[in-house]
Amino acid sequence: MGLGVVASGAPCVTDAMMLSAARAFAGNSPALKNSSASLLPPLTDIRRVAAEIATAVGMEAQKEGVAPKLAEDELSQQARTTQWTPAYLAFESPQDVTQILTQDSGSKSAESKPSAKLQKR
Repeated sequence: MGLGVVASGAPCVTDAMMLSAARAFAGNSPALKNSSASLLPPLTDIRRVAAEIATAVGMEAQKEGVAPKLAEDELSQQARTTQWTPAYLAFESPQDVTQILTQDSGSKSAESKPSAKLQKR
């Protein structure tokens, strides 16, 4: 819903936009094809479904006159480029901490109290 508002540039949310989001979301339910399937789409499809919902919301915002006019394909592209992409730096633990933990893992004293080397840090 929020992605559609941001991508379309709508300054407000109308009831029709909410209904449009709900319909787009419902249209992606696996239960439509198989009554014993999940009601919600799989998480692997979340980015595609979110962009589809955003496009539906943006198109409705245009119909309601609260967003600038864009072609559907332009709005869809705008939603995809506006979508947040998680990008994190890889975490690498320091070598010495890994070695300390590996060395202490087999000793009984490591289970009862932290390593003296670790306490200094």
